Amino acid sequence: MSKLKKRYKIKNEKTIKKNRRIFMISVIGLFLLITAILIKNDLFKETMEIKSGNFPIKDEQPFEGKLTDKITYLLSKTLNIGEDRISILNVSDIQKDKLVMFLYEDNGKNYEGLCQLSKVENSYNIIATSTKEVDKHAPFTVNVMEIKVSATENYKVLGGVINDENIKSININFTNNTMTNILIGEDRSFFYVIEENEIDILTIEALDNSLKIFYKWYSKEKGI
Repeated sequence: MSKLKKRYKIKNEKTIKKNRRIFMISVIGLFLLITAILIKNDLFKETMEIKSGNFPIKDEQPFEGKLTDKITYLLSKTLNIGEDRISILNVSDIQKDKLVMFLYEDNGKNYEGLCQLSKVENSYNIIATSTKEVDKHAPFTVNVMEIKVSATENYKVLGGVINDENIKSININFTNNTMTNILIGEDRSFFYVIEENEIDILTIEALDNSLKIFYKWYSKEKGI
């Protein structure tokens, strides 16, 4: 082998080794970069706070908890009572608004209420409420509030407290010949949003464990 070829071979081997080192360094660097990005993303997911209104949230469940606190605070100011006297039973969404059913105690009397909250910029404001004293002598109570969510859309919110322990579910019958059955949970209340403008309530029926209707409420008698 000539000296020229030998020098070329040695030089070529050095170049190959150098390129291998560069390649290995690049691979290691890329691996470290990807690892760092993954770690950063995982940490970000664990600590990221999504903001809704003027209070931070982490996901939907904590959001509802925080929102419940906010609603309680707003109701306490509206009703001029302490927050500890208010219990939020249900929060529902309709478009950008929140519809709420709640109970509260004032001057030794128990009341039930419905309210509509609308989001304004970064906060919620109460724009409508309907409250009445709980009738403890009726098998169940009925509270209805009409709400406006747009210039052309008017809905109804229906809520009530169950006093009779035998009531396990209720049937809500509407003027369009449809019916909705609601099972009664541990909070002993019901809540329903009527999202069609032309529909009204005809009757509400109380059912026991055997699905027997033993009490019926008529809307016309209540002036709805």
